[in-house]
Amino acid sequence: MDTRKTRTDERSSYTYELNGTEVTIRPGEREVTEEHVKMLYAFDDSEVYYNNKNGHPPVEDWMKPLIKEWEANHPGEKWVKNWNLSLEGMAEALDGKQDKARAMFDVFEATVSQCEFFTSEETQFLVKNYLPEYWNLYYLFFIYGLNCEELRKVYHCSWNTMQKRIFTMAKKVYEEFH
Repeated sequence: MDTRKTRTDERSSYTYELNGTEVTIRPGEREVTEEHVKMLYAFDDSEVYYNNKNGHPPVEDWMKPLIKEWEANHPGEKWVKNWNLSLEGMAEALDGKQDKARAMFDVFEATVSQCEFFTSEETQFLVKNYLPEYWNLYYLFFIYGLNCEELRKVYHCSWNTMQKRIFTMAKKVYEEFH
């Protein structure tokens, strides 16, 4: 993960690694122009910008109690907040075919389903009585244990729509009762 841009006096050619060998692209060779090299460095500059920007995400207020609960359940471990997750790497590690959005949502599903707050009897009672519009989804996701793909089939909607409904429901339950 690059965090520094290439110096401008070193941008006359573009070098990258492919299958363990170093490949250098120079203007004038194989129909490569200076614009091609500039475009490649522009892509690199963009990646560096986002790596630096996303390298230290802020911890939102609603996340703080969850972090404390996680640290209480994992004695001796410290919550790592300064990380930049590679979605491509995570998707490949899971099954190699999964897209980035699904890989990220799988992490959300696993994290939220392990949180005691969402599965407690008190939260079940509160959701059933005070948020009845979310009760069926809440029950199927947290209590019965259906995942997003299974819920999508139950509700006859797309995967994206289902993951948005689950995320919205979890956020609403957390904000209302925690």
